[in-house]
Amino acid sequence: MEGQTDPVYFASLCHGKVKAEQEDIIMALEGNLTEHHKFMIRIIRQDIRQTETLIKELDMEIEKQLLPYAQEIALLQQIPGIGEQTAGELISEIGVDMDVFATDKHISSWAGVSSGNKESAGKKSGKTTHGNKQVKSILTESGWAASRTKGTFLSSKYKRLVGREAKREQLHMPS
Repeated sequence: MEGQTDPVYFASLCHGKVKAEQEDIIMALEGNLTEHHKFMIRIIRQDIRQTETLIKELDMEIEKQLLPYAQEIALLQQIPGIGEQTAGELISEIGVDMDVFATDKHISSWAGVSSGNKESAGKKSGKTTHGNKQVKSILTESGWAASRTKGTFLSSKYKRLVGREAKREQLHMPS
């Protein structure tokens, strides 16, 4: 952008983990960079800077809107798998007034994480309801994160269940 066009110089700027050989990188960098290309690159970089500025402004506004819920966010963060951002997302989707849900089963059904309870010919079906897609996604990610935390009840429960499922699948595999 500033007149530097030496491919050897640019190849020397590559990160050490780049697997390509220096010669291959130099060959890839040799080309015909016209003024039009430079103009387009400047426009794209300007757009990236503007987008980054917008993201910072949005993040600051989100933080400002969540300030009144600092106590609730701190409480949610005590749950394995839930960090500050996840707690904020849950509060923005569900709110903090749990009186709108009659029981814990109502909120899990509303979120779409409550399994079905159908039984036909002795076989049970456990499909979940559709529910709120955002909350379901947030809770799913949090569940995966919790299953990977060390030394927690949730991770040990997950490991017990996974072990049981693996054994069950081995028993039913055709030989």
